[in-house]
Amino acid sequence: MRQGTVFFLLGASHVTAPMALRELLFIAEDSLAAFLPQVHRRFGFHELVVLSTCNRFELMGVAPASPDLTALLHDAFFELHRHHGTVQPHYSDEDLRQSLYLHLEADAVRHLYRVASSLDSLVLGETQITGQFKDALALATRLETIGPTVRRLGQEALGIAKKVRSQTAIGKKHVSIGHAALDLAKRVFGDLSAHKFLIVGAGEMARVTAQYIAGYKPRGIYIANRSQANAKKLTQELGVGETYGIDELPALLVAADVVISATSAPGIVIDFAMVQRAHAARRGRPLILLDIAMPRDIEAAAGQLEDVYLFDIDDLQQVTAANLEERRKAAEEAEVYINRGVEQFQDWQRTSEIKPMLAAFRTYLEQLTQREGAKTLGKEMFKDLSVKQLEAIQVLLQAVAAKIAADAARQILSPPPGFGQDQLATCLQALFLDEQPQQKKDTA
Repeated sequence: MRQGTVFFLLGASHVTAPMALRELLFIAEDSLAAFLPQVHRRFGFHELVVLSTCNRFELMGVAPASPDLTALLHDAFFELHRHHGTVQPHYSDEDLRQSLYLHLEADAVRHLYRVASSLDSLVLGETQITGQFKDALALATRLETIGPTVRRLGQEALGIAKKVRSQTAIGKKHVSIGHAALDLAKRVFGDLSAHKFLIVGAGEMARVTAQYIAGYKPRGIYIANRSQANAKKLTQELGVGETYGIDELPALLVAADVVISATSAPGIVIDFAMVQRAHAARRGRPLILLDIAMPRDIEAAAGQLEDVYLFDIDDLQQVTAANLEERRKAAEEAEVYINRGVEQFQDWQRTSEIKPMLAAFRTYLEQLTQREGAKTLGKEMFKDLSVKQLEAIQVLLQAVAAKIAADAARQILSPPPGFGQDQLATCLQALFLDEQPQQKKDTA
């Protein structure tokens, strides 16, 4: 990472912001593609990546070091959402600021690694975040807003996430928001095999949820989507289910017992009036509505109807909290990989900052030997040396300079006990490099 820069991570998540705010912060990929490069250029970021999911919205990247860094990052965050136009006028900048967290350098790296490894997820150990993180890196790559630091961090984060899943108990049980939603439905209905399910949407979240549902062998699985072709692909993959268009939702709400909505629609898909009509036709049969979309698919007022149980992503915290204790030990084991990864990044960062200084030291030695060699060999006593002899002496001096530079680099990059890289590098800088202009003046 270049000198005079800072790696940062600024965001809001399910830990700091309610659902009502998070769904306003959410920005879909096509909108990000339009706004991200503008913010990247306007605020002078060296690198900028955005992770936008149902549970978090985070800016991460590399910015010039500045006393006003916090204000600049907040302004960039607000500007991105002003472009999108969803947060204002619902929330003022000050209201939004209260829900934001800012991490810098090692703290930012640690948070990033925890997010990628699903240790900071609403559902600990859920698998969707890895794919979402990959998508965020891919978008920044396509938009050319990513650079060597975040690219390296992204690779390291995915590597650590793989270790966490393969070498701790977190990876032994597949979990997701969809899985948590079904656990919540079981609390209401008990035996899920006796009921009919409606899945609204055919994306990744819907696919994972449908797989869980199929495992219960329910009386029926209906999949409604704007593209029936995509819904058909999902039923073919499952080997069960019936497909419908989104316009058939009113009748499906009457037939189904559990509705799981997971579309990528920008607004409400199932409104109060639609649920109210279905409620009247159901004649007292209870209906569970599980809204796991971002932004929400189901109008909140629908949950006020008698015998209609509406749950959103935040309600899933009640389910996940019950399972957290048994997986806490696995999370503690995972933190070992996180800490090790942070240390490795810090080592790489220090090395990348020291290498330019080492290159400058080598240049200094080469210039010194070249200058002093020319002064010495220009004296009367050496005038009878042949061209070959003079060249041999110059080669010798260059080899001595290279050897001293190499020995210094080796000792600094692998310091002896009791010394640190930064300490030795600072000494080398002070002894040989900081005073170069004065030396040149003296010898002029």
